[in-house]
Amino acid sequence: MNRFDQIAPLQFIDTYAPLPINELYQIGRQQLDRIDESNRQIADNFKQWAQFRSQSQVDTDAFYNETIGKVSPLIDELVLNPDLRKSAEGRAKIQNMLNYGIDYGALSMLQQSADNLNKRAQIVAEMQAQGVYNPYWDDINMSAWDTLGSGQIMTDMAPLQYKSIQQISDPYSVRALFRKSRTLLT
Repeated sequence: MNRFDQIAPLQFIDTYAPLPINELYQIGRQQLDRIDESNRQIADNFKQWAQFRSQSQVDTDAFYNETIGKVSPLIDELVLNPDLRKSAEGRAKIQNMLNYGIDYGALSMLQQSADNLNKRAQIVAEMQAQGVYNPYWDDINMSAWDTLGSGQIMTDMAPLQYKSIQQISDPYSVRALFRKSRTLLT
């Protein structure tokens, strides 16, 4: 028997009951598990959303503002007060930011547009190599594409192929000659 097994014989505390070491350990372990879980969620979100590359500077800025830009004030606050991260209030702030502070629909739209813009850039490069790309015929400025501003995901994957005047007019002139020859034969 040790002195911690007995209720403290103090007059002003008559409801004191010592917590066994196992219970204290379990409480500490549960808090540590909650901290580890929120760290794991943050790491998963960074893995999923940290790798963003787009042909559009506007979309890249919007993605940054939607992720790092929104989380930076909370990160600064947690850095200045490390104890806040361990408290229930700090964990609630982190959880609230992850669940409600970030617009995952907008991030998904930006990611889909970035994938399509990258495919479009590849198609344009192939067309340039074949000599069938005319930048004056391409009405989409990929570096200024604004997914969130327009509310649309980039879907125009391939620009018009360049054709000479002869290539454009040949189908019409062949039809016209065919009609004319047909009328001469009848």
